[in-house]
Amino acid sequence: MGAYRTNVLLLGKSGVGKSSLLNYLFGDAVARVGGGRPVTGMGLHEYPPFGYHGLEIHVTDSWGLEPDKGGDWRQLVERAIAEHDAREVKDWFHSVIYCVDATVSRLDDYEINQVLRPLVDSGNQLLFALTKSDKAPPGKVEALSKALSEGFPGASQVRVGSTAETLMGGRTTSCFGREELLTKVCKNLCRNLVYKYSQLLYKGMAGLCRKCHRDSLARFEEMAGTLGIFTVYGDDFRDTLLGDSRGLYERACTDLARRFMNDLSFIDRMAREVLRAVGAEVPLGISEGEYALAFSADSFREWRNDASAYFSAAIRSVVFPLSSVTRKSRYRDEFELFLKHVDATLKDHVRRHCEPLCRQVGVEFRPDALGAALSRFFAGLGK
Repeated sequence: MGAYRTNVLLLGKSGVGKSSLLNYLFGDAVARVGGGRPVTGMGLHEYPPFGYHGLEIHVTDSWGLEPDKGGDWRQLVERAIAEHDAREVKDWFHSVIYCVDATVSRLDDYEINQVLRPLVDSGNQLLFALTKSDKAPPGKVEALSKALSEGFPGASQVRVGSTAETLMGGRTTSCFGREELLTKVCKNLCRNLVYKYSQLLYKGMAGLCRKCHRDSLARFEEMAGTLGIFTVYGDDFRDTLLGDSRGLYERACTDLARRFMNDLSFIDRMAREVLRAVGAEVPLGISEGEYALAFSADSFREWRNDASAYFSAAIRSVVFPLSSVTRKSRYRDEFELFLKHVDATLKDHVRRHCEPLCRQVGVEFRPDALGAALSRFFAGLGK
């Protein structure tokens, strides 16, 4: 087996031929075949790896998607992907193969909106295996291929015939598509991982900002006291508050940058070896500093907590004692506005880091897709 492993998640509806495809890929009867019946038990099933051009391929199969159990199936798959994404790059699902029965000419709306689009939006590039292509009329295969291209631009497709058999009328079919499918897994590896890396990095930065923002506001409350009536909102207050908040953000950003730059270096090394093994061009090359991911303290621009604003608030608190609450609220609002600027600056930094990486491997960086995925998820719960 090779120095690198790649993890493939195999998905699809019941009866589309996933088990036959598995047996064809492995060259052995590793999965039961059921002629349209659900044969894979509920849950995810990882099979022993097999080698391909020096690469160790690990396949995880899911139980088939069924209309009456769609919610359970989706939660299981989403949870499994999230658990793998939280680990190192070597443990991610690097490829998602979605099996589609080529004897039908379209996907149903549930598959498109509740399964496939959320998969893409959460950081996964799709590889469609058009199963049973040997049994489908040419017109249906073409119609399905066109629908997939229009619905998921840039997603790869491979036509597959997983079993050799004699059909009605005496025509004999032979297996095909294994080599092309596995080669696509290898050739798409770099773009898949860079896309996932970018989506996870942006998601990580958004989560970091939420936590540091919340902790910084808690620090303000601690320093200001319950009413703030004896608190002097002057330079010392501002400098201490900014220093503490800067420390929160910088420590979190340093940890995030270190983790994800290590991830990117691993992706580069893995992609080079795998792509060269199958004779493909290596699109990614990380030169020192070219894609540096460092978050500068410059994000903490000067907070304009000027004296005139403080003294006008202080006078009001003397004349109107209860206005101390208003004074505290005003300064809190100013500080929160400042933190929102910091959050936006850091997320923009990630955007400027990820966009050229994604362009280099031919995918589009879509940070807005994460919000779209959540919106679709909650919309689905209401149905």
